[in-house]
Amino acid sequence: MCTLEPDVIGIRGFELRLIRCTITFSQPSDSRHELESLDGHINDLLNSIERGNYVEALTSEPSFSLVFRLDGHESLPLDADRVYSELVHRAESFLRDAAAAEQRRRAILVMCIAIAAFLGFTQSNFTGPLKGTELSKCLLCLDGSDEWDNWARNQFMSAGSDLLGKFSNLQYLVLAKMLLMRMKDLSVEIGSLSWWLARVLLLQLRVLDERSSSLSDLLHVYMGEALQQFSTSKLVRSYWEDDLRDGESSAIVSVLHLEAGIMEYLYGRVDSCRMHFESAEMAAGLQLSVTGALGFRTVHQAEPKAQMVLVTNTSTSNVDNCPLTGTGMQTCDSNNGEDNWNLNQRETSEASDILRIPKLLENDDSKTRSQGMENGAHVTPSLTATQQAVILAYCLLIEKSSRHDELQRWDMAPYIEAINSQHLFYFTIRCLCDVLRIRWESSRSRTKECALLMMDNLVTMCCVLVSTLTWELYEHVIKKKSKEAFIAFKEALKFKRNSWQLWENYSHAAVDIGNISQALEGVQMILNMSNNKRVDCELLERITKEVEKRLSTSNVPPLITDNKPKTDQFCIVDPGSENQEQVSGASITGRSRETEQLLLLLGKVLQQIIKTGSGCGPEIWGLYAKWHRINGDLMMCSEALLKQVRSLQGSDTWKDRDRFKKFAKVSLELCQVYVEFFSSTGSIKQLSTAEMHLKNVIRQAQSFTDTEEFRDLQACYDEVKIKLQSNSMPS
Repeated sequence: MCTLEPDVIGIRGFELRLIRCTITFSQPSDSRHELESLDGHINDLLNSIERGNYVEALTSEPSFSLVFRLDGHESLPLDADRVYSELVHRAESFLRDAAAAEQRRRAILVMCIAIAAFLGFTQSNFTGPLKGTELSKCLLCLDGSDEWDNWARNQFMSAGSDLLGKFSNLQYLVLAKMLLMRMKDLSVEIGSLSWWLARVLLLQLRVLDERSSSLSDLLHVYMGEALQQFSTSKLVRSYWEDDLRDGESSAIVSVLHLEAGIMEYLYGRVDSCRMHFESAEMAAGLQLSVTGALGFRTVHQAEPKAQMVLVTNTSTSNVDNCPLTGTGMQTCDSNNGEDNWNLNQRETSEASDILRIPKLLENDDSKTRSQGMENGAHVTPSLTATQQAVILAYCLLIEKSSRHDELQRWDMAPYIEAINSQHLFYFTIRCLCDVLRIRWESSRSRTKECALLMMDNLVTMCCVLVSTLTWELYEHVIKKKSKEAFIAFKEALKFKRNSWQLWENYSHAAVDIGNISQALEGVQMILNMSNNKRVDCELLERITKEVEKRLSTSNVPPLITDNKPKTDQFCIVDPGSENQEQVSGASITGRSRETEQLLLLLGKVLQQIIKTGSGCGPEIWGLYAKWHRINGDLMMCSEALLKQVRSLQGSDTWKDRDRFKKFAKVSLELCQVYVEFFSSTGSIKQLSTAEMHLKNVIRQAQSFTDTEEFRDLQACYDEVKIKLQSNSMPS
């Protein structure tokens, strides 16, 4: 019997529908509400989210007009920080302007918008598939510049770490976090709010390259609140009562403990991780144990040998009656997709005589032989998505809690093979399982070729959905196998040449193996596809360093030696010509033709970016200055550095310590070039310019006198004054 008030039941019912979007298969509701009522607006948003159409949810009338009060003609600030602050402020006003009885319903509406942004980011970067309209570059289809992406990136990097890889639509995750945090600050009474906040922060942690201590504190607070609310089936049933489906409370508890365990895993807390995984296992109705059995692992094996097998005893009372699919765990929803997957698996199997799943002696009867079945079809029963996720989670625990050697991979093998044996598979889970299998098989000499083929198949399938997963593969599976990574991305580009993300990953892999010409080709493709708007400064810096390194090994003079401004800055030998030419008085004899071509191509790429100006930030001006310095043109180098200084300078420079340090380093480099120019030409003009610039910076930077950067500027200023005084003395 339900003991809750009708108003509470309605609000919690909306919460449950949102939770189901990440745990179980969700169908849009046919609930009848007045179209213009608040419940009607909430139902419309939920229907869009349940269909996976997050663009529709974010650009709907409730989101666009009711919460954010946008009319399509309003002129918002061009600065991303001010725009997003204004949007969050309007959402807060939408909540505050309601009576207590209506405030929680309004809060559900705002939470739907935040979760749509969160799930949209997750879908476009990790899980796929991209159904319908892809997310627009700027949230709510606002007219934002490329600087908005940089702003979103900096919001996450403020936690103290760079991003793990290349991610798209970061603005959506930023908005989700800002909205949920503001709701938390307003003490909105929604039981699942802390869980959603923990999920957003966990995903932020996942996209960072390092673990953040500040995020750790927040995660443990919000995950702790979520566990206090939903850590047992009894708590879940008491919260939602009659709205729950069969076995749904167990699935919710299991997923919550899985996420809590992954959080602890990421911070290396093995004991807490194990405790949560065991709770997830129990809630999912599983009893896992590894046992031994005689069987065959290779096609030509004559005698059976001991094999490790995962036994999964399931409790039917905890198994959901419906297939557990959802936004984060997609099934292969077409026969064509399943056929493609099975075809890839057959190709992988044929490349090696090693069986993907060992045949056990007990199952090796005539029926099994005729069907070609392996032990997984008999030993491992059909598992739900939650149960498969629990099994894979134990691989993480094994990886963290045991020695990193070949035995560790064999300890994971029974868990991997249990998932491989499933006939009903969930796309994301199968991909992650294959990632683990590639790690395992790439460490064995007999299966390396098979692992490479599997990686090619996986990258090819994933790049059709989301290219970020290919970066995940690169970072975690094959980072030490750069040649294989380059080949894999090259093959993937045959299927999707119009993906700038894939070209970016390809270029990074090319730099890893020293193939700079291919990397620059990738950069040019990205620029052409994005109308010169997409600029990967990190990639260009790696390329520039590699070119600089190759030139330094040749021990020859720079291209330009007279340090005078050039209208045509350099001339490069025609690659088809056999004749060497003189370039501004310096011979290129001794430099390889290939290196000269790389230098030329790098210059063209940098000039293409600078000419359009759209992606020309301080980092590009710094690289352009370095390129001119490689060519020996100190005048052009100083002009590029001056532009870099100006792009870094602003009112915040004298308030923000990190920003000042960056500005000071570039200023010092500029003035050192001025000094070097004076030393080679005797021109007093550059020396005077250096003195004036240093004097001005030192005067404004009195708040940072304790920094090493300030002391370096002061030392350079003293050196410049001495040189000026010496030059002014009569000979």
